[in-house]
Amino acid sequence: MMSADNGIYIFRTKDQVRVAYAHAIDNLTFSFLDSKYRLHHPGEYVPSRVVEYFGDCFPFTDLVDAVSEAEVMWSNIKQCENGISILPRYDGSWDELLHAAVAYARNELAVLLARASRIYDDDVESLKKILATHGY
Repeated sequence: MMSADNGIYIFRTKDQVRVAYAHAIDNLTFSFLDSKYRLHHPGEYVPSRVVEYFGDCFPFTDLVDAVSEAEVMWSNIKQCENGISILPRYDGSWDELLHAAVAYARNELAVLLARASRIYDDDVESLKKILATHGY
């Protein structure tokens, strides 16, 4: 039997808290620049992955409200292998993370386009979305 590898995750920055139902949350540390996971310290994330997972989520200002939202989400999911998890805090604001995500997404996109492989089509589209939505 395969693992669901899903959960409800709470992501915190200095000024926001976001909640997402997601699979394979360890991908928050995966970089297309070298195709490696880059987690060295808690709270270190690949910014473009964070925006892919949490960019469309409602921004709460209070952790208590975010946990309440997570509990509501959890009650509506049949199978949730990892339950509700509060991730290590990102040591910056959401806007700082977005700025870093745009720069990182540009570099990752260049790498994926150079590989010229269709297996990255979804990833290319996701990175293009970050640039189109936030590419100030």
